[in-house]
Amino acid sequence: MKIKNLNSISIDKIVECFLLSFSDYFVKMPTEIYYYEKRWKAARVNYELSYGMFDNEKLVAFIINGIDSQNGELVAFNTGTGVLKEYRGQKIIHQIYTHAFPEFFKSGISMCRLEVITENHRAIKVYSDIGFKKTRTLKCFKGEIINSGNTSIKKITFENIKWDKIPNQDSYSWDNCKEALQAGRDNYKFYEAYESNELIGFFAINSEIGYLAQFEIINDTETNWTKLFWGIAQVSTNIKINNIEERLVTKISALKKFGLENYIDQFEMDMRIK
Repeated sequence: MKIKNLNSISIDKIVECFLLSFSDYFVKMPTEIYYYEKRWKAARVNYELSYGMFDNEKLVAFIINGIDSQNGELVAFNTGTGVLKEYRGQKIIHQIYTHAFPEFFKSGISMCRLEVITENHRAIKVYSDIGFKKTRTLKCFKGEIINSGNTSIKKITFENIKWDKIPNQDSYSWDNCKEALQAGRDNYKFYEAYESNELIGFFAINSEIGYLAQFEIINDTETNWTKLFWGIAQVSTNIKINNIEERLVTKISALKKFGLENYIDQFEMDMRIK
């Protein structure tokens, strides 16, 4: 078997291996190829720095990496790892990372990052053995919200987002940060929420699937969270939210108040490349 980058591999072949690898996963994965094209574009995937293990010409395992700057350093974010069932137990992920680390270093990457479901003990052990360490816990929610207020919302373009007014940007995970919204801007609609012409909040949403990537209020009060959710419900009542940092207690409390289910948690794990 041999390891090589995925730059010359068709997305159809990568998605096929991805879906087979995740057939027994904790959550059901989408099957449409266009979903992964859009998802990996927003994740800033670099196929030259993403790698697969090949048995002859058959892709049997992979690590797909997004590459971008965060907090002043270049990061390789593992946006998808998989191994076909019949090839598990051979430490293939260790081998791929061992192959990748020198390539990352040559490219100026100083940090590797990933997310893993907290109940996925097998994967956590694999990543811990490689050298990754847990850095924070991220909470995921889903459910239905009801609009029972009169919050005004205004649709805006990405270019008109007032980033200097929107708090907690350092709390957002790889797939929900400002850079992800910019790369995947065609997937999202952006809104400001107002009361009596006063800006109270902002949200970014994929209204086709109800995926809420960012949502923030200017002044952190329970009343303002309620008003913001009334605005969100005007766009989509069934919503899904990934990766709210555990320390954002008021935000999480507001989600639970609106009846959203904390259906899964994830660890973010980091490894510094030396």
